[in-house]
Amino acid sequence: MKKFTFLFVAMFAMAVSVNAAVVRAYPPSDWTETVMSIWIWNTGDDAQDNQFIEMAPMGEYFEATLDFASANLIFVNGSTWNGYANQTVDLENVDLSADVCFQIQEGTGKRDALLIECDGGILPPPIEPANQIKITFRVPEDWDVVNLYAWDEEGNALCGAWPGMPLQVKEGWVAYAFEEGRTFVNIIFNNGAGVQTIDWGADDAQCLELGEADANGKFGLNIISECPEVSTALPAIFENVKKVEKVVVDGQFYIVLPDGRRFNALGSEVK
Repeated sequence: MKKFTFLFVAMFAMAVSVNAAVVRAYPPSDWTETVMSIWIWNTGDDAQDNQFIEMAPMGEYFEATLDFASANLIFVNGSTWNGYANQTVDLENVDLSADVCFQIQEGTGKRDALLIECDGGILPPPIEPANQIKITFRVPEDWDVVNLYAWDEEGNALCGAWPGMPLQVKEGWVAYAFEEGRTFVNIIFNNGAGVQTIDWGADDAQCLELGEADANGKFGLNIISECPEVSTALPAIFENVKKVEKVVVDGQFYIVLPDGRRFNALGSEVK
């Protein structure tokens, strides 16, 4: 019986520690506390969230063992909060399926923490996501409708035939994100009633507002630096639909549901 109990305990210990990962951190030169801690949250275990875990000093570095699949981490110089210069930035969704090592950077304020190979080599930089052009536009107060007409460098329409795709106004703004990987677009905003902007080219994310009209009555566009985060999600009518298809039919942009019903971009059904 004693042997069985011992074997059970040993097997249980192996089971709960199989995902344990060693987290190692090399401090910057001005972190001189004899203790370093990790503040953890988003562990997947509410009972373990929002606590300090003290790291063991190992000479040039500190380390601790964490038994989570992933977590958000902040390294702290000391055993508790001690000012921005004594903590790192938030490190979100750190993969703890294997041991991880960080070199905390020199500087002032919250420190960056560079992920390194645990044998001392620096990991290659992450692959940058494909370029995505998101256009955000402040809607003029006297525009009841905002259409986006867009075309690529070969003249292919990207949002349907003129006057383009109607956009959903959200607190005085509209936004549209072109597919990832597209490197250049031409756009025109118009109100469907004869008022439009000039042709405008964009090769990156931009926030725009209406400028002055030219001799032809077309309005220029001004780039503005402070821009709200405007969702480019589909209208609320589609929130619970698992799969929708965006199509252009006879030059017009539509959203088609799995049951065949067709809607325009504002969520109005088209018979």
